[in-house]
Amino acid sequence: MAATRHFTFDLTGALARQLEAALPGLTQAPLTLDALEEVQAAPGIYQLYLRGELIYIGKADKSLRGRLAEHHKKISGRLRISIDDMSFTGLYLEGTWIPVGPEQMLINTRKRMTGAEPLWNTNGFGMNDPGKERDTTNFKDDHFDVMYPADLGYVVESLEQGIYPVNQLLPALKQALPYVFRYENQWAKHPDYLASQVTISQSPITATQVFDALINALPPGWQIIALPGYVIMYKNIGCVFLTGINIS
Repeated sequence: MAATRHFTFDLTGALARQLEAALPGLTQAPLTLDALEEVQAAPGIYQLYLRGELIYIGKADKSLRGRLAEHHKKISGRLRISIDDMSFTGLYLEGTWIPVGPEQMLINTRKRMTGAEPLWNTNGFGMNDPGKERDTTNFKDDHFDVMYPADLGYVVESLEQGIYPVNQLLPALKQALPYVFRYENQWAKHPDYLASQVTISQSPITATQVFDALINALPPGWQIIALPGYVIMYKNIGCVFLTGINIS
């Protein structure tokens, strides 16, 4: 009989099995701000559901409540989808487990069971700012931004009537919109920004109306383009081709 032997503990496998066993006992909660108030600001993993169907598996490195709130904001600013159709479940995890990739374990399990990952894990939903290199990309029909484009009629309730310097309005608008609004020089120090003012004549006001007011306030040459899931503002980009809607 041997005095020694090799022993290998499958740490990730054990964690995966425990996660899989814990999730079925959870009840879906609506992805509403009221429901999110009950969620802790702690690390964890979560599952999103669209009309009861598992659609996305993700993780929150720091705050489960904060990450779900980001998703609530993003979905609220999209067309062809309602936040009323969304729900979630989640598990709090000690921070030391987050780097192990528990959400990928669940994604892999889902793929083994159904033959495919949850749709939104593969269609760009989790992406924040796509970056300038994506401005000329033609997304497939099942990409999140194509399926649920940015709502240009979104009501910006935080802007009050008044006259705003462009360099102050831009960051305020960026923060208020539930989708990416990217503009040349994100710190709003372009000379045209410093020399121009925008009149907000009504409140509340839609995103399109603010964009129109911006273009009318800036010198000639500025354009605002609505791409499927976000909006960009630029000046004189030459012959670069963009697939989108010229707002003004």
